[in-house]
Formats: sequence, structure tokens, C-alpha cells
Amino acid sequence: MLEMRTVLKKIRPEENCFRYYEMVLKKEGGQYIFEKRWGRLRHGILPVNTKKIEQVISNQRVGLDQFIKTLNEKEKRGYTLSDELGLM
Repeated sequence: MLEMRTVLKKIRPEENCFRYYEMVLKKEGGQYIFEKRWGRLRHGILPVNTKKIEQVISNQRVGLDQFIKTLNEKEKRGYTLSDELGLM
């Protein structure tokens, strides 16, 4: 099973802005699922009150294009890649 996952965060304490955004592109059976989750971060760490949308996509290329497009849009809005595993 193919799966791509990216977690983004936007943290600006001076603006009381603690946001979380996650994207997952996965293959299940013969179709691709593009899943987006978002919400606020409690104490700047834990996602709470998250919402989710799933889109069924016919092929991998369309899924990758949508993934990259959404990533670029979020980066323009001030989101940065999360370093949950301490690798960056």
C-alpha cells in the first residue's frame, strides 16, 4: 500500500494561532484516497476538534498534483512542516 503523509503546523502565540493540518495520499484497492485533516493545537502540541475530508481520486498523478497544490497553498498561508520525529 502506497501512502504519503505530511503534517503542517502554524503556530503564532502572539495571535493566539495554534493550527494543525495533515494530508494523506494512500492507495486502497484500485483507487487513491486524498485525506485532509485540520484543527487547533491544544498547548501547541495536541490536535483537537479536528475535521476531515476524503476525496476518491482515479489515478496517482492526479493525487500527487492535488497533494502538491494543497501543500503550496498552506505554505503561502504560513504553515510549516512539522518535525514530529525530530529529524529536521
